[in-house]
Amino acid sequence: MNIIVLNGSPKGDLSVTLQYVHFIQKKFPQHELKIIHISKNIKNIERDENAFQEIIDEVRSSDGVLWSFGLWILCVPAQYMRFIELISERGVEDAFKNKYAAVLTTSIHFFDHTAHNYMRAVCEDLNMKYAEALSPEMRDLAEERGREALIIFAENFFEAIEKKTATSRLFKPLTFSDFVYQPSVPEERIDTRGKKAVILTDAYDSDTNLGKMIDRFRQSYSNEIEVIDLNDIDIRGACLGCMRSFFWNHTPSLVGKQMGYIISGPLSQNANLIQILEASSTARQDAIHVDMITDECENSSEIDTQLQSFAERLVSYSINGYIKPQNFLGVGGHKIFRDDIWGRLRMVWQADHRYFKKHGKYDFPQKDYKIRIMTAIMMLLTKIPKFRKKFYANLKKSPAERLKKFIESIK
Repeated sequence: MNIIVLNGSPKGDLSVTLQYVHFIQKKFPQHELKIIHISKNIKNIERDENAFQEIIDEVRSSDGVLWSFGLWILCVPAQYMRFIELISERGVEDAFKNKYAAVLTTSIHFFDHTAHNYMRAVCEDLNMKYAEALSPEMRDLAEERGREALIIFAENFFEAIEKKTATSRLFKPLTFSDFVYQPSVPEERIDTRGKKAVILTDAYDSDTNLGKMIDRFRQSYSNEIEVIDLNDIDIRGACLGCMRSFFWNHTPSLVGKQMGYIISGPLSQNANLIQILEASSTARQDAIHVDMITDECENSSEIDTQLQSFAERLVSYSINGYIKPQNFLGVGGHKIFRDDIWGRLRMVWQADHRYFKKHGKYDFPQKDYKIRIMTAIMMLLTKIPKFRKKFYANLKKSPAERLKKFIESIK
């Protein structure tokens, strides 16, 4: 069986995920797994039409495609995403049609599910048959259980191709609208009262819906609002991996900032992207996620109202120092990085370690000795039948009763 492995790591042969592929090669010598380095060679692939076409020809003649990459922040590496864009831009989607696909990634499990959802949606958009996916931790290959899971993953993929297994679809193609937004001039303008609002965009064109929404949002303020277009910035390339062109670290740079998104397009049809954007604000940045405004309602007056309200809330929340409690995205993401930075990655990410230590991010529950002692005592007491019966009888009302007493004490 001929399997094409599209390696999405910019590190090429040094990719951790690629070692998992090599393990599959050793365990299944009867199948040919041909590795093509996509992200590492993306500039040449984009520039050289022949180089791109050679990859497409390999896909076309293959029995299956294995998408292999290390998890980047919330999604796939930018170089890999660019290759996926080229498939559509150059009209070669048919090369992938009805090919069986599998996805193999490695990470510390920080939002690996959103990257997998993205890849599954891509495969389904290309009319591929999404057969299998595996998301091991980077060290799992060194463990017997991890190797067993990898072997079963590969067996399932090969068997799906051989038996032409029926596969399901989870994501519908996006439906776009030709609605044209016509903004009005705001009747009242908002004073930022010393607060600075900045708009960061990747497509500032005043003739588009997004450009008009940006302009209308700016006009909501009486103060001048800066717009930064990423296309005007000399960005030489995407991230090349941890410790290689790694300027951001894993420390948040927008702590306590009020953030939101203005989007033109069918955002409500893409739940995965909604979660990625919210996580980018909260789990990644420790910022406050305020709202997402789109043009999906197809009503210019309503869009104006939403943008005006959005602009007002950003300033109001900032002035009041509004800090929302983190939800699962922020709490869960924080704990993953906290544990790994304190543990095996501290020697590598020393700047992150210093930040976590300085800002009290090492909030391990094991350090709360009061709770530990109280819990140990209560566990002993609940072994006494009479105490246990009374304890569980009061358990339903006790938490609320304590809060009621606290509220009553407030003057």
